Amino acid sequence: MTGRILPRYRHALRSAGLQFHVPVDIRAEMLVALASLWTPSTFDAQSARLQAYWDAADRLEEALRQWRAAGAEGEAPTIGIDDAEVSAIIDLQRRLSENWPRLARMAADNSLFLEESPRVALSLVLAGWSGIDVPFALEDGEVPMATIDAIEKGLGKVERAAQARSIDIVGEGLAFLSLLARATKEMNLSGDEEKNSPSPSPAPSTPNGSTTTSSGEMEDNAGSTASAPSPATPPA
Repeated sequence: MTGRILPRYRHALRSAGLQFHVPVDIRAEMLVALASLWTPSTFDAQSARLQAYWDAADRLEEALRQWRAAGAEGEAPTIGIDDAEVSAIIDLQRRLSENWPRLARMAADNSLFLEESPRVALSLVLAGWSGIDVPFALEDGEVPMATIDAIEKGLGKVERAAQARSIDIVGEGLAFLSLLARATKEMNLSGDEEKNSPSPSPAPSTPNGSTTTSSGEMEDNAGSTASAPSPATPPA
């Protein structure tokens, strides 16, 4: 089933205009933004800090993977960078994103992908249902998104009715979330596809000690400023 459905899933994602930017692409764009918004000396210093943080984050991700594979015994691995530096790097990435339209668009793309891609998966794997007042429908072999929305509402109605009868349920919305999780699992991404599947990446942030002027410019540690690009102007 997976071999047949994955191409359809990728096609459906493209048709829906959904795109996910992997961390390596976001990091590369951050360096472009950093080089454009700050002086060369500031770029050299701050890019080194970013790279050190990213390397540590990658090592942590691998350590956590191995820790979980070994049964998650003992204390979980940590990033190995002091809290003040982590906070400064997160702030650096955030301010880069706020002042570089391309990064803001990439973040928006990823947010939309994470929200909508499970629904796309569900539209491909559903073969029928019962217990809710929603008629079965298919369009080009997929359950229409309007029907997916109706299923979500229908399941919520069932959960509210159960609560009204004092039936103990974990919480409203859990049934639909479970469906989304099951559908996503059915995609069964593997190998390189799994590496490129959505995973949390460091939130975009800014240079330690830098400030934003009242005119919307960014000021580096030395006090020099670089005008933030207009949102209407594509980044170089």
